[in-house]
Amino acid sequence: MRRVEFDEQAYAHRSRTGPCFICRMLAGDPEFRHEIVYLDEHHVVFLDRYPTLLGKLLVAPVQHREDVIGDFTEETSTALWQVVHRAGAALEKTVPTERIYVLSLGSKSGNSHVHIHVAALPPGVPYDRQQTAALLWESAGLLEVPAEETAGIAGRLRAALAPGADRLHMGPSAGAAADMPDRRVREFAETAVGRVSVWTDVSGARTGSRVWHARGTEGGEWFVKVHRSDRFHAREVTAYRTWVPTLGAAVPRLVAADAGLRAVVLTAVRGRSLHGAVHPPGQQRQIFRHIGRLAASIHRSAPPRPGAGTLWLGKLERHLDGARAHLVARDEEFIRAITGTAAALPAPEAVPTHGDFQLRNLRWDESADILYVIDFERSEEGPALRDFVRLSDAWHGRPDLFQAVMDGYGRPLTPEEENQLTVLSVLDAVSGISYGAAHGDPEPVERGLRTLARLRTAQRP
Repeated sequence: MRRVEFDEQAYAHRSRTGPCFICRMLAGDPEFRHEIVYLDEHHVVFLDRYPTLLGKLLVAPVQHREDVIGDFTEETSTALWQVVHRAGAALEKTVPTERIYVLSLGSKSGNSHVHIHVAALPPGVPYDRQQTAALLWESAGLLEVPAEETAGIAGRLRAALAPGADRLHMGPSAGAAADMPDRRVREFAETAVGRVSVWTDVSGARTGSRVWHARGTEGGEWFVKVHRSDRFHAREVTAYRTWVPTLGAAVPRLVAADAGLRAVVLTAVRGRSLHGAVHPPGQQRQIFRHIGRLAASIHRSAPPRPGAGTLWLGKLERHLDGARAHLVARDEEFIRAITGTAAALPAPEAVPTHGDFQLRNLRWDESADILYVIDFERSEEGPALRDFVRLSDAWHGRPDLFQAVMDGYGRPLTPEEENQLTVLSVLDAVSGISYGAAHGDPEPVERGLRTLARLRTAQRP
C-alpha cells in the first residue's frame, strides 16, 4: 500500500455536477461500482473508493434521504445506526484498530445522499495525525490499496455482516493465526516450495475458496488455494494439467495439488488486477486488445468439439424461482422472451473456457506489456461466448473497448453469436441473482439486475 495525492478539485466537480453516486451504485451503474459488503431492504454498507484509512466504510439508507435528522423518524434512525454499529464491529475485527471513527458528512450541493463514514484508526498513529488529520485527503493523502487486499477485506466484512453471523465473536483480528491456512495445508505447501515465512490471506470478495499469498524465507512467492468443493478443485487442476500451459507466460504455473485437501500451490504472477483500475483511454484500448488476444488463445488451446444442443436452459426454471423476488416488473417476461429464442439458434462449438473471465481475474503488468489471467476453478468446455458474458460489463457504454476486444480476438462476432451472447448473458444474470439471494451475497444479485437492465435497454450485451 502507498499514499498518493488526490485530485480534490476534480472530485468536488464530479460530486456537485454528477448524479447521486449512491443511487447510481444501487442501480447497478458500472461507473459507480463499489464493493458492497452488506445490503438489505433499507440499508447498504460499502467500501469507500477513496479511503485515507484501510477498510473505510460508508453506511447509507437505500432510499435517497438528505437530512440525517429531519428525513428520519426515531425508528428509522435507530435502524440505520444499528447497521452503523454492526459495520464498526465488523471493521474492528477485520483490520488493525485502535479506535473506530464515525461521522456524517455530505452537502446539499454535492454527495447529498445521507451516508455515515465508519473508519478504523490503526494502532501507533501519533496524536497529531489522528482524528480529522487521519481522515482528510489534504493531510493524510489517498490510501492506494491493492485490489487483492481490497477484495480480501470485503470478503471478510461480508462474512462478518452476513445474516446469522455471530456479532459478538466474529473471529480474530487481522494478522492472527486464523488468517493462516490450517496446519495440513501449510505442511503441504512447504513440502512443495520450502519454508514459508509470511502468510497473507487474499481471499476474494465472494469467498468460498480461500487464497493465501505465501512468501518464502528465501524470497520466493506463491499463491496457495483451497477450493470450496471437489468440483472446483478438479476443474482447476484439470485445466492446469491440460490446456492452460499452452497460454505460456500469461498464466501461473501449477506447482503442486492435493485432492484430499482440495489445495493447490501456484507460482505468483506480476501486475495489478484490472478490477477498479483506472487507465487513460488509449491505454484502456491497448489493454482490451490484449484481453481479446488472450480470450482467443484460451478458446484455441484445444480443438473444438460439436456443440451439445441448446444453451444450458435446463436450470432456468429453478434459477427463476430463486430470483423472482428480486426481479422488477416485466423482467420475467423479458427473460422468457430472450431464452425462448435459443431453440432457433445453432448450437455453438464446445471449446476450453475460463468460466469467470472478468476484470478481477485479469492482471496487467504495464512494464512488461503482459496480461495475466488467473483463477481457473470455473473452467470447463462450453461455448466460447461464455467468456464474454461477464466481460461485457466492462465495455458497456464504450464501443471502442468492445471493438478493441474484437480486434484482439481476430474477428467480429457474427449476428448468431451476438444473439447467443444475449441468451447466455440473461441465463448468467438469473443464475447470479438466484445464487446471491440464497447465499446472502449482494454482489451477484447486483450484477444480475444490472445486466438485465442493460440488456432490456440495449437488447445486446
